[in-house]
Amino acid sequence: MFWNHFFQYPAESWYHTAEWWTAIGTIILGAAAFAALFLQDIISRLYSQTRLNSSIRVAPPDCHMIQTQGMGYVHYVRMKVENIGKHVAQNVEVMIDTCWRIHENGTREEVKTFLPMNLKWSHYGGVVTMPRILSKHFRHCDIGFVGKYGGSRPEVQFHVDTVVDPNSVAGGIYPNLLPPGKYQFNLLIGADNVPTYEQSYQVSFTGTFYTTEEEMFSKSLSIQPL
Repeated sequence: MFWNHFFQYPAESWYHTAEWWTAIGTIILGAAAFAALFLQDIISRLYSQTRLNSSIRVAPPDCHMIQTQGMGYVHYVRMKVENIGKHVAQNVEVMIDTCWRIHENGTREEVKTFLPMNLKWSHYGGVVTMPRILSKHFRHCDIGFVGKYGGSRPEVQFHVDTVVDPNSVAGGIYPNLLPPGKYQFNLLIGADNVPTYEQSYQVSFTGTFYTTEEEMFSKSLSIQPL
């Protein structure tokens, strides 16, 4: 054994043996290799992790007016979900889990009739899960739209674009239809390889519907992150 071997040397000279320095070198090299692998893993997690970012700009293409069948013109609100990481984001989902109405005095009240649901991805046939968002790429997710509902006297309402249009609840209220006012939406955004995070937006709109984007976005509809 090595330890028995070097103890045969006098105390003042055992550390001068070749075997001793070979053992020390081997230990140092092994420790250095382990440290390098450990640091590489840490750096990879810090700098290569897939990350998502969300934003809404009150201007095309995030927000714009389109013509629909049955309702005529509506003003759509879409959220931009961007992959700002270095890897592909897989199976991305967006859910709106809470809706509050904000009163004039600044207090907020949860809209009890609202049903938490996933939102639909724009231009993808109403899919709930976006299979892939490449690095430095983005997709739009439908938040909802402002349109006129009703018969001869239509009312302006905000239609939250949930994956399912729920049936009316007690009082004949449709959970995803909101009358004019100021609201706060809390969104949950995540993917298979991205931790879920929360993002809130304040959406305000009046009872006036304008047929131009410029007037609608400057006089009636406003959106801001919280």
